[in-house]
Amino acid sequence: MKKYLYTAVFALTLVYSCTSRNTANSEGSSYGITKGQMATAKTLYDARCGKCHDLPATTDHTASEWKPIIERMAPKAKLSAEEGTWLLAYVSANAKN
Repeated sequence: MKKYLYTAVFALTLVYSCTSRNTANSEGSSYGITKGQMATAKTLYDARCGKCHDLPATTDHTASEWKPIIERMAPKAKLSAEEGTWLLAYVSANAKN
């Protein structure tokens, strides 16, 4: 009987650990930044990224595709590390699935 109980607990733990969770912070935004920071990130995207070239739609790439793009372009746009984090959160939140 214990064997079945342990197996059931293990299976439930495994299933629970594999489920996705929304990591929204206390202010309701996802990706660990506030809604205000998310709004600032949109402004940065429009102003800094659009300064040198036409802006791609955030839905042109997946979140995983955006990460190396932002990492490569952030220094060119003279973004601080914090601003880069905000910008990555913004494009990831609005990326294609």
